Amino acid sequence: MKRSHIFSLCVSLPLVISACGQSSGSGGGSSGGGGSKTPENTPENPAPGTVSETAGFFVKLSGEYADLFSIHKGESTFSEKCEAKIGERNFCIVEAEEMRFAAHDVSLHYHIPKTMCEYIRVMPYYFVNHQIKKQTTDLHTYFDKNGEFGTGVDANDLVNAYDFGCHVSEKLEPICCVGKYNWVKHVWDETSGKYSVAPQGVNYTAESCLGGPALASQGKNELGFPVGTYYYVPGEGKSATYDLKGTDSSS
Repeated sequence: MKRSHIFSLCVSLPLVISACGQSSGSGGGSSGGGGSKTPENTPENPAPGTVSETAGFFVKLSGEYADLFSIHKGESTFSEKCEAKIGERNFCIVEAEEMRFAAHDVSLHYHIPKTMCEYIRVMPYYFVNHQIKKQTTDLHTYFDKNGEFGTGVDANDLVNAYDFGCHVSEKLEPICCVGKYNWVKHVWDETSGKYSVAPQGVNYTAESCLGGPALASQGKNELGFPVGTYYYVPGEGKSATYDLKGTDSSS
């Protein structure tokens, strides 16, 4: 069995019930999980869209290819279902053979009973592909007489520093220095024998520096980072699915 980092979304299962204002009443109970043989569409194993107080809080797999994956609670056992009681932080892992993560879609069915929470925050997973820095001041770059690109020069006007603090694209753009700021370009001018200076206002967001399913499903803040979705569910609960596409899936 192999774990795929794109499915580390399951690690953020505590966030499904983060910002959970607790209501009076009890939570917990039995529910369907990885490998569960409990009959479907029953109070103990409700279908997506159906809330059941008998089932308690759970996250399980659903969809056509769910049987090709497994979900379990914690890192020490494959048998414990992904369930939680009020006040419990739930850490669950989805596992499968590596190619199954690439070829097949799967859904996470999360269920919160009516008496467990007032608020639910769903925050799917994302990860950092490139080094990111929040840029709050002018960013000075230099392109010297030898074609070197960096962030500082020595007494001979040659680039000697490269500490951007963020990922720079192949086009020599500091695309992962995110925020609104002045990018001040110093370019060596052979005619004048000194650097020309050209400030340019930019506004880079983090989206091109991130990966993961949250980029497609979630709204973004001003810096381009995905934000959670909040639900107000007092006396209602929540039973819904979050769909995860295979990395090479065409669907």
